[in-house]
Amino acid sequence: METPKLNMPGAGFAGIFTSWRPWDRNEESSPAAVVPSWDSDQKGRRGYTCELSRYCSVSGKRIHPALSVDPSPRAVDYFKANVLHVPSDSVYFQIIIRDDGTALITMHHNQIIGSHWLDIVALGELPAGVIGGE
Repeated sequence: METPKLNMPGAGFAGIFTSWRPWDRNEESSPAAVVPSWDSDQKGRRGYTCELSRYCSVSGKRIHPALSVDPSPRAVDYFKANVLHVPSDSVYFQIIIRDDGTALITMHHNQIIGSHWLDIVALGELPAGVIGGE
């Protein structure tokens, strides 16, 4: 299987996130970044935005707890420059544990089908506690 283009190759977990902790659904979390939607000015729809969430889902063969992450400046810059900013959308992170001993880190849209593949890392490169032993 051919690997699609990675948008932040070699960044690794530490190059995409500056910190992380277990997700707490009761904790109010401000977005990491907010940008105007692509049609906010074109169609006179002032105020429509797209947000980069601090939420990060973790998936694999078993259920993993979600994370609250602080994206790195490089990840925020990628979001601002490359993600399709759909009105009232938010983009969140995903860590997908793969059968080959790697994890795919993505940015995923809530409103549209699609994600941005950021990097693929070896499971051993993830900080202890992120996946809780796959």
